[in-house]
Amino acid sequence: AAVRRAAVVAYAVSETKRVNEIIRGYFAGNDRYELIAALRAVSISMNDEFSESVLELLEHDDEEIVIEAIRAAGALQLKEALPALFEMISRFDRITPDLLLAAVGAVAEIGDESGMDVLETLGEAAVDMDDEITEAVDDCIDTLNMTINLGTSFDDEEWEQNEDGEWDFVSSEEKEELRDKIEDARERCLSILEEKIPHDLEDDEPLDPEEDDGDEECECGEHHGHHHHHHHNNPLDGMDLSRFRILDDLEAYEADADLDEDEDELWAEFEEMDEEDLDADSLRDFIEKLEKRKGKKN
Repeated sequence: AAVRRAAVVAYAVSETKRVNEIIRGYFAGNDRYELIAALRAVSISMNDEFSESVLELLEHDDEEIVIEAIRAAGALQLKEALPALFEMISRFDRITPDLLLAAVGAVAEIGDESGMDVLETLGEAAVDMDDEITEAVDDCIDTLNMTINLGTSFDDEEWEQNEDGEWDFVSSEEKEELRDKIEDARERCLSILEEKIPHDLEDDEPLDPEEDDGDEECECGEHHGHHHHHHHNNPLDGMDLSRFRILDDLEAYEADADLDEDEDELWAEFEEMDEEDLDADSLRDFIEKLEKRKGKKN
């Protein structure tokens, strides 16, 4: 039986009638190894005839079967799989690395633009995970970029192959319904991922590299132990540097600050920056300028 399953996978690329019949029979049964063989065969042949079976097996209880179904969905570029894949990615810290890497890889292969925000946000949320995972996410972002640039747009797709191997016209209503499902799943995934982005600054360099040698009295009159002793109300302290929250944090700091004319001008310069240039480094540069102006004023 094992040799037969291996032969089906090996000859899947031929898409002969006999091989497809065996694959169809495997999908109709419940044998674990036959399902895995069928999914691997689909990944090799990229036969759209088995798309529905692949989508159904994304919900299987056996993780290895799910992983193979994910890979097959990626090979077939099934946009219908994206809601399930986004849901898996939203649980990145509770699923196995193999399952996560398979899901990320499939999103990259499918090539839908909705996956870009998801992968980029996952990269920020998973920053403390194993290097293999974070590097794989970065690689998949590059792959997705390439897939998007080389692929057709969602609206250009008007035909799909059914289970009988026949081509059916996909109505605009069906495409719109699928797009809505993908967008809803994307929003849910992003919402969860953004909540899991680390908010601490443990790995960030302080503005003032000098450390206190002991307890010293701060300008506020309080004593503090060993810590990086720069401006007491340094807005970098505890600030989330992710691009998703920089503006909110800055607005809160600006509202609490007693700004003079020079600082108002500096804020105006910062607010004119393009959104794509707004990152942790630009924020840090801005804060340094602001602190220097405060120092001159004092």
